[in-house]
Amino acid sequence: MKKSNKIKPRLSVEEQIAKANEAETLLDSPLFNQTCDWIEDKYISTWTSTKPSEEELREHCYYRLKALYAIKDEIQFIINSAKLAKQST
Repeated sequence: MKKSNKIKPRLSVEEQIAKANEAETLLDSPLFNQTCDWIEDKYISTWTSTKPSEEELREHCYYRLKALYAIKDEIQFIINSAKLAKQST
């Protein structure tokens, strides 16, 4: 997937709330949470069971975990931003 360098237009409060509702649905989804937990457990287990010589594998697991956490943080940010936008209106 190619990352866009375009500046995104500012969303209206209604659009932010709609996105936040979708984000909350996602974070409340048992399937989403089970999948995130499974991925997290998989990489932590692999990371902690590596041999001292497997530095590249540990780094791979580390960066995958960081990406997972960044995704979840971004979803939470969408929710929090909408709450702030709603309060300011």
